Amino acid sequence: MRKLTFELEFITPAFIGNAQQQAELRPASFVGLLRWWWRVILATYLNNSEEIFKYEAELFGSQEKTAKIMVRTKGHVSTVDILKDRREPIYMLGMGAKGRTCIPSGSKFYLEVIYREVSEQLVRSLVNLAINFSGIGYRARKGFGNMKSKEEPPSLRLLSRDYWSEILSKDKIFKNIPKNGSGFNELPNLNNLRVLRYQRAFDDWENAIRFLGNLYRNVRLKNDRTYEYKTGIAQYIRSNPIPKSIELKNYVFGLPIMYQSKRQQNNKSVKPQVQLKVQLSWSTQRRQENEEKGVRRRSSPFIFLVKEDGFYVLAFMCRFLPEGANFLLRKTLGKRELGRENLPYSEEKFRRDFEDAVSRLKSVGFVEVKV
Repeated sequence: MRKLTFELEFITPAFIGNAQQQAELRPASFVGLLRWWWRVILATYLNNSEEIFKYEAELFGSQEKTAKIMVRTKGHVSTVDILKDRREPIYMLGMGAKGRTCIPSGSKFYLEVIYREVSEQLVRSLVNLAINFSGIGYRARKGFGNMKSKEEPPSLRLLSRDYWSEILSKDKIFKNIPKNGSGFNELPNLNNLRVLRYQRAFDDWENAIRFLGNLYRNVRLKNDRTYEYKTGIAQYIRSNPIPKSIELKNYVFGLPIMYQSKRQQNNKSVKPQVQLKVQLSWSTQRRQENEEKGVRRRSSPFIFLVKEDGFYVLAFMCRFLPEGANFLLRKTLGKRELGRENLPYSEEKFRRDFEDAVSRLKSVGFVEVKV
C-alpha cells in the first residue's frame, strides 16, 4: 500500500452534510467525487455502460472486488451558518441551504489517498482533476464547495483526452483500455466537454459568488423575466392554457425549476398565506402510471467553478433525459394539485438549447478555451 497526501483549502463555503445536514468532512463525499471523474474518463474511451462499470469496480471496488483506492480526511475544520441573520439572499445558493451549516472559505485540511497496484501518476492526476475542476456538497455545480490544492494549480491539460491516454497507457492495470475508442455519449466524458472561462480576480468568496450570480441571472433572463415565464408560465399561472410558443430553455441548467405567483389567500383565517406554484420537471409514461413519488431531478450538465483568477464553466453535451421522457408542468396551491401538463422533449431540442446556453454564456463575457 502506498499513500499520497494533498493539502487542500476551500475557496468557497462547502455544504458537505451528514444526516442532520450539519457540515463535516466526509471521506465518502471525496470518494464519490473521484468516482464521478473516473467514470468521465472511462466514458471517454469505452462505448457501453457494462465496460465502464467493470473498470470503475477495478479501481473503486464492488461487492466482488476490493477497492484499490481509499480516502481519508485529516484536520479540524470549523462550521458556520452563513445564512443566519442574513437579510440579503445568496442567489447561487438556493433555498435548500436554509438550516444547513457549512465549512467556511479558507478552511484547510489534508486528503490522504491510500492506493495499491495502480500508478502514482494515475492517482495523483485523478485527485488533482477532481479537486481543481469540481465542487463538493450541496450546490457544487453552482460554485460552492470549490477547492484548491497546494501541490498543483488548475491545469486544463487534466481535461484533455490525449493527456489521459498517456496516463492510462503507462498503468499496468488500465493500459488495455482502447485509446482509440469513440466513448459513451450517454454520459459526461472528455469528448463531449466544452470549457468556458471568465478571467477576473476576487479578494473574497462573497464578491466572487455575487458577481457570478449576476452573470448567471443575466444568462437565464429575457429582459427582466426568464424565457419560460414570459412565453408561457405566466399565462399558465393565470389558469390559461400553455401556449405552443412557450420557450423552454433554462432546463439545461438543471431540473426542477419552480415558478410562483404573488401570494394568494382565499381564506383570511388560514395562516400562513399559500402561494400558487408551477414546477417544471420531467417524467416518463411509466413514472406517471406508477405515480412515483418525489421530485424528478436532473443535474445540470453545466458546472460553474469559482477560482482565484475568475470562473470556469464545464459544459457536457451528453444525454440529458432518458428515452421517452417529456417535460412535466405541475401547478399547485399549497399541497393541492391544480393541474399538470406534458410538453414534448427530444435530444435534438436539448442539443439546440445546449448550444444556445453556451452562446448566452459567451454573450456575458465567458470565452471558450481549448484543452
